[in-house]
Amino acid sequence: MATLIPAVTRHEIARSIYRDIISGRDNFYVFAGKSFGDPDSPADTRNFLADVHKNILLAKKIVSGPNDIVYMIRRIDWTAGTVYVEYEDDVDLDGEDFYVMTDEYKIYKCLNNNNGAPSTVKPTNTDPAPTATLALGDNYIWKFMYQVPVLDRIKFLNSDYIPVRNVSDGVNFDVNGVIDSVRIEAAGSGYITPYLVIQGDGSEPKFITFNAATAINTADSYINFVGHTFETGDQVLYNTGGGTSPTGLTNNTVYYAIKINANTLRLATSLFNAESGTYVTITAVGSGTSHKLSSTGTIATVSTNGSGGITNINITNSMRGYTHARAIMYDSHTNPADYNPSVEGSEFYSGTVTAIYNDLTVTGIGTAFTDELNVGWTLVDLDNNIIGVIQSITSDTELELVTYPEKNITNQAYTAFAGGGFRGTVLLEPETANPINQEVVNQTIHGAIYKVDIDNPGAGYSAPTITAIGDGEGAVFTVDPVTQVSGGTITGVNIDPPGQNYNHIRLVVSGINTTQAVLTAHVGPQGGHGSNIAKELYARTLCINSILDTSNPDLFEGNDYRQVGIVKNPKLYNKTQDTDIGYFTSATGTAAFVITVPESEYTEYNADNEIETSSGGIYKVVSKIFEEATNKYKVYLLYLEGNETFTSSTTMTNNTTSAINLTCTEVAPPEFDKNTGTIIYVNNISPVTRNYEQTESVKLFLNF
Repeated sequence: MATLIPAVTRHEIARSIYRDIISGRDNFYVFAGKSFGDPDSPADTRNFLADVHKNILLAKKIVSGPNDIVYMIRRIDWTAGTVYVEYEDDVDLDGEDFYVMTDEYKIYKCLNNNNGAPSTVKPTNTDPAPTATLALGDNYIWKFMYQVPVLDRIKFLNSDYIPVRNVSDGVNFDVNGVIDSVRIEAAGSGYITPYLVIQGDGSEPKFITFNAATAINTADSYINFVGHTFETGDQVLYNTGGGTSPTGLTNNTVYYAIKINANTLRLATSLFNAESGTYVTITAVGSGTSHKLSSTGTIATVSTNGSGGITNINITNSMRGYTHARAIMYDSHTNPADYNPSVEGSEFYSGTVTAIYNDLTVTGIGTAFTDELNVGWTLVDLDNNIIGVIQSITSDTELELVTYPEKNITNQAYTAFAGGGFRGTVLLEPETANPINQEVVNQTIHGAIYKVDIDNPGAGYSAPTITAIGDGEGAVFTVDPVTQVSGGTITGVNIDPPGQNYNHIRLVVSGINTTQAVLTAHVGPQGGHGSNIAKELYARTLCINSILDTSNPDLFEGNDYRQVGIVKNPKLYNKTQDTDIGYFTSATGTAAFVITVPESEYTEYNADNEIETSSGGIYKVVSKIFEEATNKYKVYLLYLEGNETFTSSTTMTNNTTSAINLTCTEVAPPEFDKNTGTIIYVNNISPVTRNYEQTESVKLFLNF
C-alpha cells in the first residue's frame, strides 16, 4: 500500500532536538577532537564513531535557552523580475520559492503571483493584521511573516540560511520553558486582593525527599540526590518531614537552589546569593528520613489601581517545562449574607448555573441575587474553576454571565469574588523579543481563505453569486458584475472577510449561465499564515553557535583540532565504567588527564608527543600550561590505549623524543568520559590551531 511521510516530519525531528536543547532536559555539548592525524571519512559505523569518541579533546555545553541554537530556513532573497511560487493548499511547497526575505530582513509569503508573472515591487508592509493582504503594483499579494532580529542576523544569518524562531501565541509554546511575564490584555476591575494562577503543564523541578543522615555532606554543605531536577536560582521550600533540621537550615523556609551537578545541590538564602554561589553552611545533618525540598511553583506579585483593575504582574518564580499556559486572576472570596463560619457550606451561594443560552452567556437560577451579588463579580465553581463574570442581574432569581466558551456549565454550584474581567497573555522567556513578530502571531486566523482559483470562468453570467460550503464560518465571496464579469465569464473574485476555522471548503457559483463556472478556494495552514513560521517554511536545519576561547584551561591552547561535533549526555569519568556515577553537566570539560610535572621536566612535553606510562598506557600530549595562581606546571594527556591506571607514582617515557623516567606529583582524571554519550553530529574540518589570543565561533548545521 502507498505510504507518505510528509516533508514537515523532518521539521518535527529538528524540533525535537531544538526543544531538548532549549529546555535543558538533556545535556548537549559541542566537542573538538582529533589533534593528530587526519580523520577518516565519516561513516555511520560503530568503528568510526568509536574513533571519534577516542579522540575527543574538550567539550563545551550548549547553553539551554535560545542563545546558542536557532531554526534555519533556506535563504531566498527577493529579487526583482523573479517569478515566485504562490501558496496553495493543494501544492507540495517543499523546496519551492514561495517566500522571500527582503534587504530589510523581513520575510514574506507569496499568496498570489498574478498568474505566474514576475515580481517587480518589493513588499514592505509590516501590518500584522490578517486582512493586510492588498495587491501591490505588480498584482502580487504578500503576507508579512517575520523580521529577523538583529542579534540573530549577527550570530546566525549566512548566504545559505535565514534564522527564524517561533513566537508564542500566549497559550501554546514551541519550546519547553519558563514564564517570563504576563501581558495584561484587559485590566478588569473590582479586585481587592488578587492573586495569579497559571494553568499549564510546567512540571519541573520535581520535589525530592531524602534521608538527612545519608544525603547531607557537611564537609561541602552538599545535599545529594541522584537525578534531582533543580537548577540554580529555583525557589524551593524546605521541610523537615517530621525530623530535626540540619544546623544552618530552618523548617518551612524558602531557599534557592545552587545546582552543582545532576546529583548534588546546595541551598542559598536569596536568588542573588544562589547566582553568586554564596551558600548556606550546613554543620550538622539533623535527623529524619523524610526531609523534603519542593518547588514553590510559579509565583507572581500583582498590583491594582484605584478601581481594582490589574496594573502590573511581576513573575518572581516560575516552574519550567511549560508547553502551554493560561493566566487566571483570582481574588478573596466574598461571603453570602447568611455566611456563618461555624456552618459548613455556608460560604457558597445558593442556586446552580443550569442553562446555556449561547457560547457567551448563561443563566443562573438562585435566590436573592440582587441583594448579594454585583455586576462585574466572578463566579467560581467548587473546584475553584472560574465559571464566568456577571454581566447583568435581571432579577433575584436570574443573572447572566460572560463565560469561558470552552467551559461546560451544567448544574454548577458556585462561590464568588468581587473582581472580574482580567485577561492576560502568558509570555515564555525566550520568545517575545520582537513586538512585530509577536503581533503577527497574535492576529493569525486559523483556516482563513485568501485566494480563489478560477478553474473555469464559465459563460453567460451577468450577476453571479457564490455560496461557500465547508466546516468553517464567516468567509464571504463576491463577484462585481461590472469589474469582474467580462463577456459573461468570471474574471475575478473578492474575499472579504476571509473567514476562519476552515479545514475544507468548496464554492458553488449560482446565477443564470450557459456554462457553469468552477472555483477553488485555498485554505490557509493550521493556525493561520505566520502562526508557526518554522513549520510553515519547512525549517529542518538547526544552527548551533558555540564560542571557544582560551579563558578556561579546559579549552586548551598550543595545539589544533580537526573534528568538531555534538555529543548528547556524556557521563562523568569512571575508568571501569562498571558504575553509573551520573551525567557530566559542567559548562566546559577536558577529556584529558591533567598531570603536574616538575619545572625541570616541563620542556620534555610538546604537542602530539606520544607518552607511555610505566603501567603500560599510551597517551598523547594535548597541551601544557603554567598555572600562575598555583605556580604549577601542568600537562594535558589524552588516553589512547593500554592500561589506563595513572597515579602520582607513575613514571613516563616520551616515545617521540626518547626522554625517560619522567615524573609527576599530581594527577587529575578527565572531567568527563569521552567514550560515553551519543554522538549526533560529526564534521571533519581543516586543522584549527589554538592560541591564547584566539577565539573561534563554531557554527554547526544539523540538517534533517
